[in-house]
Amino acid sequence: MRRLPTCWALARGMRQAVEAVGACVVYLPTYSPDFNPIEPWWVDLKRQLRRLAPRAIEDLARKVRQLRESTPLAKLAAWFRHCLSFLQLN
Repeated sequence: MRRLPTCWALARGMRQAVEAVGACVVYLPTYSPDFNPIEPWWVDLKRQLRRLAPRAIEDLARKVRQLRESTPLAKLAAWFRHCLSFLQLN
């Protein structure tokens, strides 16, 4: 959850509502790429694109679609686990 600097009363109410259903609020830094599973995807995509070296825009678009569709779900799950492992939840 992003911080709400404009209205602390609203933020307090949101925290209470979240905790009322048994969840916990995790405050993240403004920019936190370590917690974002799309970051490892971009790294992997760029690495594979450098290897494939498409030369035309159409080839690039086709390769990105192919790589996106062929990314194994296990790899996506691993990226989520990796990003969530940085959070120290109480």
